[in-house]
Amino acid sequence: MKELHDKYGDVVRMGPSILVYRSPQAWKDIYGHRKTGAGSFLKDPTSNHSRTRRLLSHAFSEKALREQEGLIQSYVDLLVDGLNKEISRSQDTVDMVRWYNYTTFDIIGDLAFGEPFDCLKDNKYHPWVSMVFASAKGVSLMRPLAIYPSLAPIVKKLLPKKVMENRLKHYQMSEAKLLRRIETETNRPDFMTYVMRHTDNRSLSVQEMKANAGLLIIAGSETTASLLSGFTYYLLQNKSAYQKLREELRGAFQSYDEINFKAVIGLPYLNASLEEALRMYPPLPATLPRIVPKGGSVIDGEYVPEGVSVGGAHYSTYHAECYFADAESYIPERWLEDREARYESDDRAALSVFSLGPRNCIGKNLAYAEMRLIVAKVFWSFDMKLDDSTAGWADQKAYNNWEKQPLMVHLSKA
Repeated sequence: MKELHDKYGDVVRMGPSILVYRSPQAWKDIYGHRKTGAGSFLKDPTSNHSRTRRLLSHAFSEKALREQEGLIQSYVDLLVDGLNKEISRSQDTVDMVRWYNYTTFDIIGDLAFGEPFDCLKDNKYHPWVSMVFASAKGVSLMRPLAIYPSLAPIVKKLLPKKVMENRLKHYQMSEAKLLRRIETETNRPDFMTYVMRHTDNRSLSVQEMKANAGLLIIAGSETTASLLSGFTYYLLQNKSAYQKLREELRGAFQSYDEINFKAVIGLPYLNASLEEALRMYPPLPATLPRIVPKGGSVIDGEYVPEGVSVGGAHYSTYHAECYFADAESYIPERWLEDREARYESDDRAALSVFSLGPRNCIGKNLAYAEMRLIVAKVFWSFDMKLDDSTAGWADQKAYNNWEKQPLMVHLSKA
């Protein structure tokens, strides 16, 4: 997609009625809040998104996040403890992709269903985790059906049987876990606690909860683990950036126990490093399609007829030299207030990893809190160095999510 945009410009036609953009203005036109009376660009015209989002928003509020901190801290501590055990067993080279996945899946499993996957405890993937990967891949492989619906019989026959079976199992297991959580009375601060507080006509039906359960697992786990993996790869490649972050963390905290949600918010180099990782390695590098509403609309200064599928391409936008100087280089300093003049022209508003407008990522604050806490505790606790096997690690396939290879890192206690 980036190669096509570099060759043809900020908008590329990918099918008879599919346009893909990379300009910041197009992102605002497609995903942003619309003026009163203007139709919204819908993802799924049949869904009642605003009602569902309104109810789920309580589970992702600032108040909920404060209440959830203890639970999240406990899993990050298990991560650090697990890495320490690897070192004590003389296993000083570890696959950080696996450990980040263990952590984020355990966190989201506990938050969504009141029970973890026990990946950190068992030091291995729960069978369901593999199904989640397959489910995400299945969604991507079914994308042609949105372009050419008439080819559905052919496309479905060509899809790998194993992928589609795992996709179905993922949603079946999500339903089973959800029903078990609904039957459990508890005041613990997980997502269902907030959703189930509403018992009047505003509440979600069990069927609606089922429809969202599987999505919460996919959206709240693999994406965060991907960002942390990309962050670790790019940071350790940049020795200067790694040294600056390490000095900031160890200068800010005299002990491990001082590291918490509130304490890490104000660390400028930590935040800049994460922003640059989001730009270089967006967890969802693909396009999030929307449908142009009735009557058509103007996108990036040009009229587009109703019914056309449009979307912004994350990776292509963030790696465009016209929006970011040295776009292919990992440079956290571009996000600092005191930055070189050459980075003043960066269009920082072009970075919309969590999307924007009425359908922006509801879990944005949770994701940032998780990422900051995990990075702070891990990089405060250990000295790290990439293994030679990681050369070219970021050259990956993407099925909506990245198909990540192992990220082998040498660890030693700080």
